[in-house]
Amino acid sequence: MIKRKLFLSSSIILIVSAFLLLGYSLISSIGSEELISFFLILILLCGFLFFFSLEKEQPVPKTILFLIFFGFILRSYYAYTLYTSMFSPFPDSFRYISNLKDLVTVGNLDFYTMESVTGTSQFFYYYLLYFAKYIFETNFSLYLVNIFLFSLSALLFYRIIYSEFGKRISYVSTILVILSANFLLFTSNILKDSLVLFLMILIFHIYKFGNKKHILLITLLIGCLILTRIYAGFSVLAAISFDVIFNRIHFKNVLNKVISTLFLIAVVVIVFNFTFLSNYLTLSQEFLSNQSLLGSILTIPYGLINMFFAPFPWGVFSGEKTTYSYVQIDSGFALLFSFTLLMFAYKFIKFKSLRKKMYLYLIPIIIHALALGIAYEGGSTRQRIGVYCFIILIFVVGLFYKPNKNK
Repeated sequence: MIKRKLFLSSSIILIVSAFLLLGYSLISSIGSEELISFFLILILLCGFLFFFSLEKEQPVPKTILFLIFFGFILRSYYAYTLYTSMFSPFPDSFRYISNLKDLVTVGNLDFYTMESVTGTSQFFYYYLLYFAKYIFETNFSLYLVNIFLFSLSALLFYRIIYSEFGKRISYVSTILVILSANFLLFTSNILKDSLVLFLMILIFHIYKFGNKKHILLITLLIGCLILTRIYAGFSVLAAISFDVIFNRIHFKNVLNKVISTLFLIAVVVIVFNFTFLSNYLTLSQEFLSNQSLLGSILTIPYGLINMFFAPFPWGVFSGEKTTYSYVQIDSGFALLFSFTLLMFAYKFIKFKSLRKKMYLYLIPIIIHALALGIAYEGGSTRQRIGVYCFIILIFVVGLFYKPNKNK
């Protein structure tokens, strides 16, 4: 009880500090809508931080809670400088805002209108933009909502990894996620990467801690993810399906597993053929028809290299500054600790217990590497954000995992 009161007092002090920190520097220039949206979302975040700190079985360490709190403030300040100056370093942000204006004018949010106005079948992010703009009446809230989703993702990520690997690996992995330059850049702008990350982490969290009653919710969230970024949704569906069939259900023979796998594939095909998702099936067929099977398979190793190390850090010394220069900090550390990937490979082959834990996180990484390797020749840095938590996890697992001491 004393600890809870102490942390509550600390939370109040932090909230007051936030007022003092931003008050003097921003109050004279920031609009009332921006100020209100910032503090409403900050208070909401504090509520989640306080809730997760009081759990008895898996309390989130205070260090992580404080880093998320102060990280939200610093990211918000970074976002506000963008909002009042260049708006965004990414062309996609301008397209999102332009389409959002059209949606507000049309005022119709059904799937077919959304697809027609936005010009894409991956339109779910626009729902988030629309309601954030409707509630807060300022484009600044679009940045804040993305930062908020990243903060929640970090909390849920810690809980997921703690349940699998214990405190050390979950603690180190989450700290690295919070401090990652990739996440700072791509989840603090008007981009859909925060939503993709949040949906993936939320689905895995419900899958880990839920029960059979949550199957419908998981299915709905996977549908939302497919409508946000199609290959991210399919990667989660494939990972959970694999884990259910080969890890959670104990079949007597291989034939039953094969039959169950074929049944699942048939269900997916039927759903995609006879619902609005049929557009995705058509797009996928057109995309795959232009690719050779061997060429696609060969893109996986190249895609994985880019997933783990791109953009390569020697660009820092070239003297050319680009939007992605800052994330080369992550790339430098990835190369420095690349030996942990060899350690992970060794442990993954040796320990069956590790293989059973990691299938759920490796499958999305491989599918992303395949999709990005084909579509972007492995060079898309931002589109890997949905699985970047798991990429960081692989480095940490390679360094710290011990089968008998993972708790």
